[in-house]
Order: sequence, then structure tokens, then C-alpha cells
Amino acid sequence: MPLTWLGPWILPITAFVALAGAGVVLWMAWRIREETDPSGMLLRADNSLEFECSECQKPLVILPSQLRQLSGPEMALVVGSRPHLVGRTLGEYVCPHCEASHCFAVDRVPPVWIGANFYAPQTRTTNCMECRKRLRVPAWPADPESDNVLHAKDLRPDYGLLCSRCGAVCCVACVAQYSRQDVRTEGARCPRCGRSPINTVFRP
Repeated sequence: MPLTWLGPWILPITAFVALAGAGVVLWMAWRIREETDPSGMLLRADNSLEFECSECQKPLVILPSQLRQLSGPEMALVVGSRPHLVGRTLGEYVCPHCEASHCFAVDRVPPVWIGANFYAPQTRTTNCMECRKRLRVPAWPADPESDNVLHAKDLRPDYGLLCSRCGAVCCVACVAQYSRQDVRTEGARCPRCGRSPINTVFRP
């Protein structure tokens, strides 16, 4: 049946749909701007950025040269929570006061702040953050030298290892599987952030 009765309403309906679509686009753009523009960020004459750390509220001054480009695994973790950043070049600055990892889109001038601690671990528990299995308490007494994987005795798969970069705790088995090498070998990487070293035995 032909929809001839729609004739007088075609133009109003088309205009309404167009306005609604424009409204959605403007709202999304506002949300993205809201997420990527911390209050109080200032661009200084030397192209450095001045703003307060969102975690400890201490003042920061960041030079463009201090922004370190993110690795592939780090970028994947950021894009996982901010899909609109796919294809963007991202960089990191670590707060010297509280060690919060601030993420920036560095393909613009000035760089655009995205957020902080996208790949920081959650509260440490007695379970591996990767496979969620319970971690075993090492049998030997706590000692900085003995707790290094190079000197640890009887390094079992369900012992935990502490990442020196992001603070995540993963079991020996998960670290070995992700790194595709023995955890005692230089270059073993954290399954959570993809960085190394991860060479300290964790005590639940």
C-alpha cells in the first residue's frame, strides 16, 4: 500500500531527523571534550602544559619532550575504555608526586589530556590479577635479595610477581605465558601493562 498519506509530512519528518542527528553529534562532541579537558590546564609560552594532577592535586608542568609514547599493550588498554581514541597517537607522563600515569593525545598541539591510570592495577589481593587464581605465600623468609626472581628458590607457578611499572601482581605461570619465556630471563613482561621488569616475588 503506497504511503501517500505521508506526503505532507515528509519535509517536517526529514527536518526533525536531521536536527536530532545533529543534536546527538553535538552531545557526543561535548562529552568527549569534557573527558579530555581537565579544568585549569594552561599552555605556557614554552609550549609546556601546566595543570593540577587529578589524583594528588599537586601542580605539574609538563614539557612536550617529557611525554613518552605508549606501547602497544598500553594503548590497547586505553582504547578499550576510550574507543573514540582509536588511531590516535598517545603519550604518558608520570606524576613525580603520586606516580599517577597521565595519558595524552599527542597528535595535536598542544597535547590533549585524556585521563589518568588507565592501566594501573586494582587493589592488590591474594589472587593473580590475570587468571584470578589464588597466590601461594613463598616458603622462605621475606628478604629483598631472596625475593628477586634471580635468587628465589623453588619459584613455583602459583607464586605472585610484582610489576615494577604498574604495580600489578600476576602469578609466575601467567607472566611466563605472556612473555613466552622463563620469568628468570631478562625481558619478562607484565601481562597487565606489557612492560618490564617484573622480577619481585609478591607476598600475599
